[in-house]
Amino acid sequence: MNNSKRRTLELRDRLILDRPSTQWIEEIEELVKRLKPRGRCIIISRFGIDEYSRPHTLQNLADELGVNREHIRQLQTRAMENLRCSAGVLQLDTFLCAFH
Repeated sequence: MNNSKRRTLELRDRLILDRPSTQWIEEIEELVKRLKPRGRCIIISRFGIDEYSRPHTLQNLADELGVNREHIRQLQTRAMENLRCSAGVLQLDTFLCAFH
C-alpha cells in the first residue's frame, strides 16, 4: 500500500471510528474549506465528513457527477494532496504565531 493510500485510510479511520474532538473537527473543516468546490464535494462525500452524510464509494460519486470512477479517484488524490499542503501551512502558522 502506498503512502497516499495509507494516509487516506488513516484519515478515514480517524473521522469515522475515533469520534474526533471538536477542535480536530474544526481543523478538518477549516482545511476542507480551502479546497476548490469540486474537491471539497468529493472529500466530504468520500469520507462522510458532514453530519448528514455517510461515506460514498467512488462509483456512487462517479454516477452522481457523470464521470468515471478513475476520474473521481484522481480528483480525490489531488484534493488530499492539497489538504496535506494546507495542513502544513496551518501548522507553520500556528508555530509562527506562538512566537509573536
